Amino acid sequence: MKIISHKNILQFCLIAIFTLLSTNIFSQDTTNVSDQEYFPHDANKVKEEKQVVSSKDSIVVITKTKEKPGNLVGNILLYLSPNKEETVTLSYPYPVESDDTIVLSNHEVELQNYENFDDKIKESEWIKISKIKLDTTHKNNKRHYDTVRLNKQVYGYHPYWMGNAYKSYDFGLLSRVAYFSLPVEPKTGDFTTKRLWESTDLIQDAHVYNCKVDLCINLFGSRNNAIFLENEKAQDNLIKNLKKALVRRNFLGKIEVDKYGRKVIADGVNINFEGIGKNNKEDFVNFIKKLDTELGSNYKITVTLPAIDWRNAYDIVKLQEHVDFFFLMAYDFYGKYSKQAGPNSLLYSGGTWETVNISNTVENYIKLGINKKKLIVGLPYYGNEWQTKSDMIPSEKVEFVGARTYSYIAKYYTENTVKTKITVDTVSQSVCYTTKRNGKWIQCWADNETTLGVKYDYIINKELGGAGIWALGYDNGYYDLWDLIAEKFTSIKDPDKEIKKAIDMSLASNVITRSNDVVKTTTPKYQTRFYNKINRFWNFFALFFAIVMIFAIVGFIVAISDFDVRFVLFNKEVRVYMFFIFISILAMFFLRIADVVLSNEIYMIIAIVLGIVFALMVLKIGNMKKEKQGEERP
Repeated sequence: MKIISHKNILQFCLIAIFTLLSTNIFSQDTTNVSDQEYFPHDANKVKEEKQVVSSKDSIVVITKTKEKPGNLVGNILLYLSPNKEETVTLSYPYPVESDDTIVLSNHEVELQNYENFDDKIKESEWIKISKIKLDTTHKNNKRHYDTVRLNKQVYGYHPYWMGNAYKSYDFGLLSRVAYFSLPVEPKTGDFTTKRLWESTDLIQDAHVYNCKVDLCINLFGSRNNAIFLENEKAQDNLIKNLKKALVRRNFLGKIEVDKYGRKVIADGVNINFEGIGKNNKEDFVNFIKKLDTELGSNYKITVTLPAIDWRNAYDIVKLQEHVDFFFLMAYDFYGKYSKQAGPNSLLYSGGTWETVNISNTVENYIKLGINKKKLIVGLPYYGNEWQTKSDMIPSEKVEFVGARTYSYIAKYYTENTVKTKITVDTVSQSVCYTTKRNGKWIQCWADNETTLGVKYDYIINKELGGAGIWALGYDNGYYDLWDLIAEKFTSIKDPDKEIKKAIDMSLASNVITRSNDVVKTTTPKYQTRFYNKINRFWNFFALFFAIVMIFAIVGFIVAISDFDVRFVLFNKEVRVYMFFIFISILAMFFLRIADVVLSNEIYMIIAIVLGIVFALMVLKIGNMKKEKQGEERP
């Protein structure tokens, strides 16, 4: 048996080290696309400290394991390190189980803002209070209905305080609308108020354009949720009340019909229960299961999810057996509780922002087993405004001013470019509007059609269920966000009809341009999917190409310098090694396409294997050379 010399071992080590270094360089994610961050959801990674640092903002100090560096050498050093944990203060509100003084979601804040108004205020009066410009011609209702069809779910909330602003909604671009909302009395299961649900024309108007309408019910706070979810009698009463509320009846008890003869019946329910505790995890599953059984298949059930399930309160696998859609509230990442002004709905964090973002929260729910087709990523039609210490990004806050709707931002920031500095943060895919007001720096972080477009592309590329909107009407008076939905989430109903229409409506000079625009939108779906797939795997291609090329060049320089090496380069055994390398790369290519290989660490392992194979090839060539020299000696 041949024994490998120390020299050969040294050669092997050098090549292995070179492989590790090159892999470490090429595996760095410079685009922040993966943004794999820590999730306190994992009980094995985090332990809570009992003491609350700030009960007002519910910010706590926690101990978590250090994040893996992302390369083999760093992981080994972390493994050998005696200190594997670090103390971190999270500025994102961490709800304590017994504490209901947590930072409120925008849903609850908005409800509180309007709770002192009289419930008898009519929809036509609400539009005056909310300063809504109503499209009385209803032209916007059908701007896209006759020409396009949705290929993703587009789910929007209609808050009751927006009155009859739905008269201006482009229902052809909405798959479902949730009427927000009827509050639940936790002890009895009754509605504390029905607001305008029994008189609104939302159902009738939406059904004209085949848009479904859900009734949203809300319950906030861990105590309220515990009281309700531990009381089966209250649950049964709520379900009974829901079944009645979903069907509009006249004073004679008969189902009402609209002017087209259709029954006025809602299409589903939206469960907006926020602050559920981990002790009620199973109780919530049982309630949803009972609700699903009682409502039957004629009604859809949507459940709202927090950006991060801090309390580990949602059993996703069990819930989705009875839930049709999950509405992920992917906003309020920065708000009143934040120490600095920042993006309301950040796609990635990079090294600037807090680690919680849309990308990693979606990945977390996928890891928990959620069906991607049921996941609706809710995005905000509003931003947050702060008084800050400077115009720098990021800037420490002086005071949180409040939430600002898209239409407010468009009017006072976007259209006021003389006094406003507009900065697009390409990491978070958010817009920062900076100005001075009464000598004080003001920053407003929000989305525009460009940043929302990037987030819509993310939803498409991740093959998620669709996009959500909080809230409809917040863009009142502006149609660019409707047009963006049409661009991203629709296809042409009848391309030939549209081309003919474009020709008939155009002057001769415009015929070709308009026709081309229509044809362009009819690209076959399989071509779009293939193109998106190629884009997603580009880093994979670049990484392997770089590794293979590096070792090919190094091996070629070493080998080609010697005649004997050149002679044995095409030896049968060497061809076997080359074949093995080719098959390995090909196999990983198909595994990556099938989404089996996802981690950069897998890339590193493959690179190491390739390095070992190349090392064995070098050693084999050397041994062949020695054997040949031995045979030639007399």
